[in-house]
Amino acid sequence: MSEMKRTQMNMNKICRRKFILYFLAVLILSIPIATKAVADNENIFEKGWHAMTKNKVIRLIDEVEYKDNNKKSKNIDAVDWSPDGKWIATKSMLRITIWDAATHTIRYDMDLSVGGDGFDNLAFSPDSHYLAAGIGSINVWKVADGTLLTTLIPPQVTPGVRPYAYIQSIRFSPDGKMLVMAYRIDMKHTVIAYRTEDWQIAWTYEPQKIVETPRKGITPRITTPLAFTTDSKNVILGTGECGSENVNFKQMSRILILDAQSGKLLRSIDDIHVMNPTALAISPDGKMVATGTMTGGMDQTYNEKTHQVVTVDNKDPVRIWSLETGKMVRELPVHTEVNYLVFSPDGKYLFGALRDYHTSLTLAVWAVASGNMVQEVKHSKVPIIMALSPDGKKLAAACQSKLSIFEITAGN
Repeated sequence: MSEMKRTQMNMNKICRRKFILYFLAVLILSIPIATKAVADNENIFEKGWHAMTKNKVIRLIDEVEYKDNNKKSKNIDAVDWSPDGKWIATKSMLRITIWDAATHTIRYDMDLSVGGDGFDNLAFSPDSHYLAAGIGSINVWKVADGTLLTTLIPPQVTPGVRPYAYIQSIRFSPDGKMLVMAYRIDMKHTVIAYRTEDWQIAWTYEPQKIVETPRKGITPRITTPLAFTTDSKNVILGTGECGSENVNFKQMSRILILDAQSGKLLRSIDDIHVMNPTALAISPDGKMVATGTMTGGMDQTYNEKTHQVVTVDNKDPVRIWSLETGKMVRELPVHTEVNYLVFSPDGKYLFGALRDYHTSLTLAVWAVASGNMVQEVKHSKVPIIMALSPDGKKLAAACQSKLSIFEITAGN
């Protein structure tokens, strides 16, 4: 091999080595740049969330998993906090559980032993002496020892016959004189009020159709929890009603205000959402009512007369209404369906349980005065229902099989 050829080969090797070293240097130097770019994108994506959670209003402090006698986890679908602050009650399937609110340990379990279904179907009396709960009928227990005081059977329920019964909500009046329940048997929705002095029926109310061409077989539905005004004079509830396909599947969502003594409909606030309301809460001063709906949901119907497909795209926010004027006071941003709403005792905050399985942002906190969402809590378990401690310092949430306890720090 000639000297010139050997020299050329060596030069080629040196060039290849320089190229490889240069390529490796560029690659190594580019890693921090790429990492910074990704980090910047993540910061942009998370910026809004971090801004909301910087000054936390609530934080998780404990979680307790509920298990049955066979040590199997069971979902909790109702929760309430006793007005004296000592007890938390939960419902899971046919079991009612009383928890010590200080230690989060179980005091005792009670059996419902009746068929049916329900939501928000658990309530302490204002003096904390009694607990009412039910799915087909309502049992009232003495909280002190868990003994059964009475069983309230709706007029449409025949003992020994088990129609499909669903308890939508149970509430004691703030003065303790009434126990009101909203329930459904088959497709018929009814509100029934019992006097606590003798547990006899005081009145019943059935929502009436107002849609001009109602959908066949569909009656107005009670779709939210019940609520009493703080003076015990009014019962508030949310209803939904569907029109037929010929009127583009019109949905009429309303807030109904009933007289608590007679059950008479006093007035209503109509067209509160494009779909049925799913959540309702009364402000502590009794002047405002907040409502949520199936935000993010869509519905379609085919109009047989016009041969058109009509789509309802629900982008409604949470809304706050004046009970006196019926006018909307404020809108609060939300990105998904609202399961439940509750005001803080001072009325400064509104807490929302959201149904968001994708991002795990499942608890929202809004500042009522500004209408801003000030915090969203990431939680792996979707909260179904919530209850505030009477001192306003803690929030209990039924999160599938877990009872989750949050501390309310109010941003401090």
